[in-house]
Amino acid sequence: MSLNSWLMKDTSPADFSRQSLTGFFFSITESLMTQESRVTPPYNAMRFTLLLWYIFSLIISALYSGMLTAVLVKPSFEKPVNSLSDLPYAVQNGFTLVVSADTSDYFLFKEATDGIYADTWKLFNQEDKAKSFPLNSDGSYNKILHDKQIFIRGEAAAIFITTRIGREQFHLAKETFAPQLYGMVFFTGAPFQATFNKMLSYMIEGGLVRKWRDDGFRKLKSKPTLTESSGHRAFTLSQLQAAYYVLLIGLISAVVALILENLFSYFNKLV
Repeated sequence: MSLNSWLMKDTSPADFSRQSLTGFFFSITESLMTQESRVTPPYNAMRFTLLLWYIFSLIISALYSGMLTAVLVKPSFEKPVNSLSDLPYAVQNGFTLVVSADTSDYFLFKEATDGIYADTWKLFNQEDKAKSFPLNSDGSYNKILHDKQIFIRGEAAAIFITTRIGREQFHLAKETFAPQLYGMVFFTGAPFQATFNKMLSYMIEGGLVRKWRDDGFRKLKSKPTLTESSGHRAFTLSQLQAAYYVLLIGLISAVVALILENLFSYFNKLV
């Protein structure tokens, strides 16, 4: 017995005439939205079919409700710092500015008399200098993961260290300031100084230095360590999108089954 024959068994056309196609469509849609169904099937075959749909709708609704709740209770994150002008807002929200003592960055802010560098110097913790001006910067990046700190350092060094620890755990500011240029020191009157300057200019203008730097960063491998967060974690949309894939697969399978069933019924009638 075919599927259509089993579902239509002992069902007269008058029973289906009272249920329009629009009524069935709204019924299955309302069940998916956890609303009251308008269809009251009088036969077990129809009841069994609708029961399967109601179970599927219940699972989809529960998954959607859980996803919506997870998004609503997801903890908010602080405004990212992307430039020096964002530092006052970060300090007001409890962040501590950190820069290694006796470095070029340290003296850049300390020796400034006016402008944004002088304003940034006032934001450092001048009372407890050990927090804002550590002598050793090796553990400063690990402290960022646990404390509310903002560490100021050269871009190349920051990318190198954060990549080794785990780039996805850090936020690097989009804007940079005070670009540093590294040079070579020769003795006075060195005959090859002009040649070196010319070749270095060619490499810098041609982008070779930046390419070498970027290639070196891509070769770095992050350590397989992730920070453990305490408390409950909200599900992300990518983790809960499987429910919609299940719904899509179910709908496609239903359409394919309906087409095949009608084709079989059509060819059986011809035979």
